[in-house]
Amino acid sequence: MAGILLFGGTEEGHRLAEELCRRGAQVTVSVATVYGRELLRDVPCTRILAGRLCEEEMITLLGENDFFCVIDA
Repeated sequence: MAGILLFGGTEEGHRLAEELCRRGAQVTVSVATVYGRELLRDVPCTRILAGRLCEEEMITLLGENDFFCVIDA
């Protein structure tokens, strides 16, 4: 299923993930830290990826998934 990839670990990213989920979106959130992952654990429709990604890892992530939208928050 196509979904949204959200790069975020900030409060704004958390609020955006919550709102997208409230509207029925399937959201994958990529955060740089374990703390960022902990902030999102209460958002039910998210898949959370924790850890800093280099350019090649981002390209692989995009190539292996069917995202229809990418947001850098």
